Amino acid sequence: KTVNGKYEWNSKKRTLTWAKWKPTIDVDVTIVGVYEGKVDTKNEGRLGGFLVEGEDENGNKIKSRCGGFKVNSKKFKDWIAVFAKSKGIALQKIYDSGVSKDEFFRTYAWKNQDEFIGQTCMIETQELSKAEGSETFALRFPQFMMLRDDK
Repeated sequence: KTVNGKYEWNSKKRTLTWAKWKPTIDVDVTIVGVYEGKVDTKNEGRLGGFLVEGEDENGNKIKSRCGGFKVNSKKFKDWIAVFAKSKGIALQKIYDSGVSKDEFFRTYAWKNQDEFIGQTCMIETQELSKAEGSETFALRFPQFMMLRDDK
């Protein structure tokens, strides 16, 4: 909050004096599958998300879905530029045509699913959560950051 910021109660608007911070962690997991976007949504016929599995540094087994893509983060922007260049794709030309980073990546990944299966990727998440009676953890609010070519 700002140094002299007073608490403002307003259920309809955001306050300018206080901000909520939510800590995140990065986990490296393997893409084991994909799923299509829901019917009648902008992602119908495109990638809805990745199915991922792996282990964190504490040995916790992870099995989760990841439908979010952190397209405005520096890591994703840098990675997607290198990724597109490696595929011979002129990313700026795509953006100039009105296609967003999210649309480009979801369409490409859906058409080239086999290229992603088995790849290690970095996911940003708020926490690991375990359902009652489950042996594996799921990722809470996962966001795809990039493929890891170093692992």
